Amino acid sequence: MINMPGVRRRSSWVLPLVVLLILAEFWTIVTVATYIGVGATILIILCVSVIGAMLTRAQGQNFAARMQAHLAGGNAPEHIVNNTLGLLLAGIFLIIPGFLTDLIALALLIPPLRHATARHFMRRVTGTSFSGMAGFGRNLNENGNEIIDVTPKEDGSSRDS
Repeated sequence: MINMPGVRRRSSWVLPLVVLLILAEFWTIVTVATYIGVGATILIILCVSVIGAMLTRAQGQNFAARMQAHLAGGNAPEHIVNNTLGLLLAGIFLIIPGFLTDLIALALLIPPLRHATARHFMRRVTGTSFSGMAGFGRNLNENGNEIIDVTPKEDGSSRDS
């Protein structure tokens, strides 16, 4: 593999994890179908997929308006992005046919888990979080003036460099 600066190698565990998830989903669907019947299983999967599509569409439509209103108030976008990203991931997992992905989606609907997952996802994809970007996550005093921390880091450089 060619080493290119600035490009991270994808983790080697992603493909086996996806294959394992597909096999586990297939086994779960077959098992559920033997207990409640094929028709009921297909109906449940279709209904959950429709709910997931509606959730994903609603989150996508509302994202721009919420982000604009949040930024107009001078707030950092991290909360809005994390919340929307988590709900979009939940919607995508609901669209994917299967019961295990539905359980993952339901877990993502729990706010603390949703925010933690979205923050982790953003760090993995971008290498940073929104609070570390310029203009956001600033400390302000009671007069609204920015407080700049010039305490040296352990390596001797300032925090602002």
